[in-house]
Amino acid sequence: MSLRSLLARLILLCVGPLVLLAIFLSVKSVADKQAERDIEAANLLKSFAALVDQHLDSRISALQMLAASPMLDDPLRWNDLYKEAQGFHQGFGSHVILADTEMRMLFNTRVPFGDKLPMLPRPKGHAAVTTVLETGKPAVGDVFFGPIAKEPLVAIAVPVKRAGKTAFLFLTIFETRRFQDRLDNIALPPGWSLALLDGKKEAIARHDPPDYNPETDADSSGRFLLRSAISPWSVVLEIPRVIYRKPLIDAAAALAIAILGVTLISLLGGMLTGRRLGRAVASLAKTPEPGARFSNINEISLVRRLLYDSADKQKRFENYLRESEERYRSFFEQSIDAVFLTAPDGGILEANPEACRVFGYTMEELRQLGRDGVVDLTDPRLMPALEERARTGRFRGELNFLRKDGASFPGEISSSVFKDADGNLKTSMIIRDMTERRRQEEARAEIENRLRRFLEMAPLPIFHVDKDGSIIFRNERFIRVFGYTHDDVPTLTEWWSCAYPDPDYRRWVKETWNDALRRAAEEGKDIEPHEYMVTCKSGEQRTVEISGIILGEDFFGTFIDLTERKQAEATVRKERDFSSMVIDSLPGIFYMYDENRRFLRWNKNFEQVSGYTGAEIAVMSPLDFFVGEERNILEARISEVFIKGVSEVEAEFVAKDGTRTPFYFTGLTIKIDGRPCLIGVGIDVSDRRRTRNALQESEARYRALLETAPVGIAVHAEGKIVFANPFGAHLLGATSKEQIAGKPIQQIIHPDGIKQAQDRILRMLAGEKGLYPSEDVYLRLDGSPINVEVMATPLIYQGKPAVQVIVADITQRKRTEEELGKYRDHLEDLVRERTKELEQANLRLQELDRLKSMFIASMSHELRTPLNSIIGFTGIILMGMSGPISDVQRKQLGMVKNSANHLLALINDVIDVSKIEAGKADLGIEVFDLRPLILEVKESFAVALSSKGLSLKFQADEELHVTSDRRRVNQILVNLVGNAVKFTEAGSVAVFVTKSERRVEISVSDTGVGMTEKDMERLFEAFSRIHIQSRPMVEGTGLGLYLSRRIAALLGGEITAKSEPGKGSKFTLSLPLVYPGGKS
Repeated sequence: MSLRSLLARLILLCVGPLVLLAIFLSVKSVADKQAERDIEAANLLKSFAALVDQHLDSRISALQMLAASPMLDDPLRWNDLYKEAQGFHQGFGSHVILADTEMRMLFNTRVPFGDKLPMLPRPKGHAAVTTVLETGKPAVGDVFFGPIAKEPLVAIAVPVKRAGKTAFLFLTIFETRRFQDRLDNIALPPGWSLALLDGKKEAIARHDPPDYNPETDADSSGRFLLRSAISPWSVVLEIPRVIYRKPLIDAAAALAIAILGVTLISLLGGMLTGRRLGRAVASLAKTPEPGARFSNINEISLVRRLLYDSADKQKRFENYLRESEERYRSFFEQSIDAVFLTAPDGGILEANPEACRVFGYTMEELRQLGRDGVVDLTDPRLMPALEERARTGRFRGELNFLRKDGASFPGEISSSVFKDADGNLKTSMIIRDMTERRRQEEARAEIENRLRRFLEMAPLPIFHVDKDGSIIFRNERFIRVFGYTHDDVPTLTEWWSCAYPDPDYRRWVKETWNDALRRAAEEGKDIEPHEYMVTCKSGEQRTVEISGIILGEDFFGTFIDLTERKQAEATVRKERDFSSMVIDSLPGIFYMYDENRRFLRWNKNFEQVSGYTGAEIAVMSPLDFFVGEERNILEARISEVFIKGVSEVEAEFVAKDGTRTPFYFTGLTIKIDGRPCLIGVGIDVSDRRRTRNALQESEARYRALLETAPVGIAVHAEGKIVFANPFGAHLLGATSKEQIAGKPIQQIIHPDGIKQAQDRILRMLAGEKGLYPSEDVYLRLDGSPINVEVMATPLIYQGKPAVQVIVADITQRKRTEEELGKYRDHLEDLVRERTKELEQANLRLQELDRLKSMFIASMSHELRTPLNSIIGFTGIILMGMSGPISDVQRKQLGMVKNSANHLLALINDVIDVSKIEAGKADLGIEVFDLRPLILEVKESFAVALSSKGLSLKFQADEELHVTSDRRRVNQILVNLVGNAVKFTEAGSVAVFVTKSERRVEISVSDTGVGMTEKDMERLFEAFSRIHIQSRPMVEGTGLGLYLSRRIAALLGGEITAKSEPGKGSKFTLSLPLVYPGGKS
C-alpha cells in the first residue's frame, strides 16, 4: 500500500470519529431542545389547568354553602335566599340559578325575583344538571348557548340534598369569554396554540397564532393534553408541525453539509498533500522553531475547523439555554402562586411578582428580609418542616406566613432543594395563599355551628333517635315542654311508656308512627305530620303535631305544640261568634266604615231595615241611604266624627223600597289596623218621635186640660196654694186663680178633715202607697162645702218639694174611666187584627215552601227516566250484547255508568228530601226482622271492606222484630255503614243492636279518622260535607245524614252521633219497636 493511500485512509479514519461526534452532538442538541420544549409545554398546561380548577373549585364550594342554607326548606324565605345568591354574584361575578329536579328555574339572579323563567336548557354532551341528578355530586357541564344571556355559557351544578335525596339544584352560569380573557393574557412562545375544551371537545377558549388550522398544522407528536381534576374539561397545547420539526431539519441539513465537505476535503487533502507527507512527517519529528508556523496540512486544518464548529455549536447551545431561561422567567413571573428561590442560609435570591403582591414587599425588601422575614417563626410546624426538607430534600404542607403589615395568613407550601448549573445548593418555595380557602372552611364551620345552635335553641322540641332506638339528642325546648330528661327517657321504649301511658292509645301511636317511618323510607320523603296527645312528666296532656326526617338509619323528630293554638282558636272562634251574636242582636242597625265611606261591617238588622243584600251594601256609600238636605247634614256629621272623634244626628233612613224611617245615628272613631274607621249604631226613633210628638201634644193638651179641665188642679207647698187652674179656682168659688193663690190649705179643707188630710200628705211624702184617691170636703171662698175626690202626688215645683192635687167630683171621674176602658178595648182589637195577618202570612210561606219541594220532586222524577235508559243501554253494551268493544271503550263506558249511577243516587236523595219537606213521604209500615236486614247491608259492602282490608263486626239477638218501614230503615243503615267504610283506613266497622222495652237501638261505630266538635255542629245539615285535614275529599252529596235523620224522625226515631278526632265515630239509630202511627 502506498503512503498516499495509507495517509488518505488514515485521514479518513481520523476524521470519522469527529463526524460521528458531530452527528451525536447534533442529535443530542435536538433531543435536549425538544425535551426542554416538552417540559415547558407541560408546565404551561399544568399552570393553566390549575387556574381553571381553582376557578371552578371556589364556585363549587360557595354553591355548597348556599345549598346548606335552611332557608331552602321554606319557600316563603326564597326571596332572602335570592339576596344571598346575589352576594355570590357580587363575589364571583357569575349569576346563580335555583331549580327543581324537573329542570324548572325557581329564581335566576340575572333577572328580578319573581319574574317568569323558562325551563333549563338541555345541552348536548355532558350536562351539569343531568350529571348531578344521576350521581348526586357537584358537576361541571359543557358549553351551551344561554337563552337569557344570548351567548355561550358553562354551568356548575351542586345538588341540594334533603333526606338523602336531591331536592333542588343550585347552578352558577358564567360566560366562556371569562376563560378567553384569561387565556389571552398568557404569554405563549411564537406559533404555539393553547385551548380549553369541554367534554364534547368543543372549544371553551382558544389562543391560536394567525392562520392556524389545528386539523392540518399539528400532529400527535406536537399535541399535549391535560384533563381537569374536577370537570370533564381538558387543556390542549399544540405546537405546529413546522415549528416542532424545524430544529431537527436544520440540524440534519447542517450535518449532511458538514459530512460531505469533510469527506471531499479529506480526499482532496490526501491527494494534494501526498507529496508533502514525507516532509510533513519528517517535520513532525522535529522540534518546531520558535515563531515557526504550524503545519498547514489539510487534516490539521480540518481538525481545527471542527474545533471551530464545536465552539459554534456551544455558542448556539448557550443561546438555547438563554431562551429556555427566558421562558422559565415568563412562567416564574406569571405564576398564580408565590415563588421564592432561596440560598442555603435563608437569603431570598429571587421572588416572582405574585410573591411581592401576596406579602406586600418589593423585590429588594424581600432580598433584605430573607426567608425568616416572611415565615412565621412562632409556628410550631416550622422546625419539623425544615428537618423533613433537610432529610428528604423536599417538604409539602401548611405553614403560617407574615405579610408586610404584620398580618399572619395560612399558606400551602411546596419546597425542594436542588443544585444549579454550578453545583451550588438552592431551595425553591412555592406558596399558595389559603386565606380564602380557610375563610370558606370557617364559613362552612360557622354554618354548621349555627345549625347546631339553631337546633339547640329552636322554639320547637326536637329529638334525634339512632337506629337502636336511643335518643341521642334532645334540645332544651323538648325538656321544657315535656319535662323528660335523658335519665327519664333514654330510649324510645321509655318514651312510649311515659308519653302515652294508656296501653291502647300507645299501641295506636306506635303503629301510626312506624307506618309513617316506613312510608318515608320507602318513598324517600319526610315523615308526614300527625297529631298525638302527649302526657308530660307533670301529668299534663298536650296536643302536638309530630313530623320528622330520616337520615340514614336515624331520624329527627320535631314537635309542634298545638295545645295553646287550639285553645286560642277555640277562644277566638267563641269571641268571634259572641261578637257577631252581640252585633246581630243589637236592637237597631250597626255599621262600620272607613274614611273612604266603604262599609266594613254591618248587622243583619241593617240588611232587613234597608232591604239591600250584603253584596249590595258592600259597594254602597253611607250617604246612599239619605236624600235631600239630610244627605248634606250626614256628610257634615261623618266628617265631624273623623275630625273630633264623636258625633250624632237624627235623620230619615231611606230603604230600598223608598220607605223612610227616622233613626237616631251615633258615630265614634276607632282605629282598625292603623286606619281610622267610624263605628256606630242607628236606633229607630219612630216610636220616640211619635212619643215626643205625643208628649208635646200631651203637654199642649195638659196645658189646655189645666186651663179647660172640668177638674180642679192645684199645687200647694209649705201648706199654701201656689198654683190652681181656672176650674180649680172656679171650684172653690173664685173668679180667677189669683184669688186663691197663697191661701193656706187649712182654709180650703173642711176643719173636720184637716187632720186626716195632713196625715195622708205626710204618709204620702214618706213613701206610703195606696192613700189616694180619697174623698174630702173642701170649703169654697164663700164658706160653702163641696164633696170632692182628691188625687195627690208629690212633685218638685220651682225647685221646692210640693204636692199636686186633682180635685173632681164622682161624675167626672166616672166619665174618664169609661173613656179609658174604650181606648183599652180598641188597642186589644188592633192586636188581634195584626196577629191574624201574621198567621195568614205564615200559612202563605208554608204553602210556597211546599210548592217548591213539589217542583223539585217533579223535576228530579223527570231526570230519572233518561238516566235509567243511559244506565240500561250502557250495561247492555258492556255485556257485549251489541258487539265486541275494546278495553279503552269498556273503561270509558264503565266511567259513564258509574257517573250515571252516582247522579241517579243524588236525584233519588233529592226526591226523598223533596217528598219529606213537601209532606208527601210514603211509608210502607210492616213487621220485619232486623237481623236479616243488617246482614244484607253487610253483604252489600263486602267488596268495599275487602278492598280496604277492613272487617265488619255484627252483634244482635236471634230475632228482632219491629214494626216500621223496612226500605227506609235499610236506606238509613246503608248511609251510616257507607260513611263508616269511607272514612276508615284501618281497623274495623261494628254494628251492634240492643233492645229495650219499647225501643231498639242500632249503633254503627268505626275506628276511622273521627271528627271535631266544629264538624259535628254541621254534621246533619243538608249538602254539608266534612273535610278531614291531610285526606282527599271523598265523593258524596252531603245529603245522606240529613236525609237519614229526617227519615228517622218520620219513623218516630232519631239519630245521634259521637266522635273523637283520630279515634273514630259512633252513630246510633233509635227506633220505636212499633211505628207510632200504626200499621199500614
